Amino acid sequence: MSNLEIDNLPYAVEQLTIELPSLDLIDWLSYQEVYPKVFWKDREGGVTRGALGNLLSFTHVPTLFSPTDLDIRLYGGMRFSKKRKEDATWDGFPHTSFWLPQFEIVQEGKRTYLTANFLNEYANPEALQGLHFEKHDQDPSPTYALRERTDAPEKAIWEAQVDKVLEEIAGHRLEKLVLARKTELRFAEPLSPWTLLKALKERSQNALLFAFELSRGSAFLGATPEKLFSREGNRFRTEAIAGTRPRGRTPDEDAELEQELLSSEKLRREFSYVKQFLQHALLSCADKVAWDGEEKTLKLPHVQHLYHKLTGTLKKGITDATLVQMLHPTPALGSFPQHLALSAIDELETFERGWYGSPIGIISPKGADFAVAIRSARLREDLLSLFAGAGIVAGSLPEKEWEELEQKIRLFTQVVSSQEALV
Repeated sequence: MSNLEIDNLPYAVEQLTIELPSLDLIDWLSYQEVYPKVFWKDREGGVTRGALGNLLSFTHVPTLFSPTDLDIRLYGGMRFSKKRKEDATWDGFPHTSFWLPQFEIVQEGKRTYLTANFLNEYANPEALQGLHFEKHDQDPSPTYALRERTDAPEKAIWEAQVDKVLEEIAGHRLEKLVLARKTELRFAEPLSPWTLLKALKERSQNALLFAFELSRGSAFLGATPEKLFSREGNRFRTEAIAGTRPRGRTPDEDAELEQELLSSEKLRREFSYVKQFLQHALLSCADKVAWDGEEKTLKLPHVQHLYHKLTGTLKKGITDATLVQMLHPTPALGSFPQHLALSAIDELETFERGWYGSPIGIISPKGADFAVAIRSARLREDLLSLFAGAGIVAGSLPEKEWEELEQKIRLFTQVVSSQEALV
C-alpha cells in the first residue's frame, strides 16, 4: 500500500491498473452505471481522463501529499457564490465538492489505462465487475425537439441592467462588471449529456472539454477556453482572457475582426483589468511572476479573445485552496475591483450562477489543474440551461452585449439546432 495525506490526515491507498484496448471514452462513460461520472480533456489535447464513483469526498479544496510517486487525483468544483437564491437549477450540485473516484481511466497517445482505487483496503479485482466493458450499440443520431426558450433576464430587463452598471461606472464606483444571462431550452424528451458532449467535442478547439454527471440525467458540461491556474510542484501558470469579437466567415473577415479586437480601446481596457488583477493578486503568494511572450488572440469556433499567459513560482506553504481564494472570481467573470463583484452580481442577477463561471478542477499530490467553467450548460433531463456573461465597461452598448451573449451560447445552440429544431 502507498501512503497518502489529505489535509494532513493519513490514508492507505492501493491501486489496480490494467491496460484497455482503444475505446471512445465518452461512449464508454455514457453506459456506465457508477456515479458520479467525470470527463476531462485538457485544452492542449494531450491527456483525456474519465472518473467514476466516489470513495471519499470533501466540502472544500483539499491539499494532497504523498511521500511516494502515487499517481492519484481528486475531481470536483464549486459554486460561484456562497449566497443561495430560490433557484432549483443547481439542486444536486453542492456548494463545494472534491472527491476521490473509485475508478479513473486515462488516455494518453494511443494507450488507455484503467485504475481502480482502494482506500484503506487491499486491491480486489472483483471491483471491476461493476463496470461494463462490452461495446454497446450506438444510439441513432439524436433529434432535438425544442418546445420552449426563455431568457433570464429578458432583453429589455437586460438592457436596463446594463444601463444601471454604466451609471455605476460613470460614477467611478466600478470599472467593470460581468453580467450573466441564463437561457433555458426545454425539449420534448430528456437529453443525454454524453451525446451533447460528443457533439461539443467535434465543434471545440482551444478549449478544455468537461462533463460532471453527479446522478443520472443531472449534469454540468462545457468547453471552456479559460484556465484559472495549473500547478506543478511550486510552479504555476495562469492566463488573462478577455475581450470578445466573433469569428469571420472568411479568412479576410476573420483577420479584420481580429484587428478590431487588438485595436479596440474598450476591449483592451477590459483586458487590462484582468491583467492588473492577476498580477496584483499573485504578489502575496508568489516569489516571482512574469508575462510569457507577447499578447495574442485565442481563436475559438465562434468567438476570439485577447490572451496572455502568466507564470511564476509560489511561496512556501501556498496551497491550491489559497490560489482559488485569491483568483476567484477574476474580472473576466466578476468585477473590477474584485471585492465589489459578488454583492453587485447578487443584486442584479435573479438566478444563481451555480457552477457556471466557477473553479472546477483536478488535484493531485504533484500538482493541480483548475479551469473557469464558462461556455457551459446545466442539464436536468429535458431542460438545458445555458449560461453566458458579458463584461460591461465604459463604452459598452446594451444591444452589442446581448449579441455577444448569443455568440457565446452558439456552441450549444448549433448542436441542438443541427436537426433543424431551433427556428
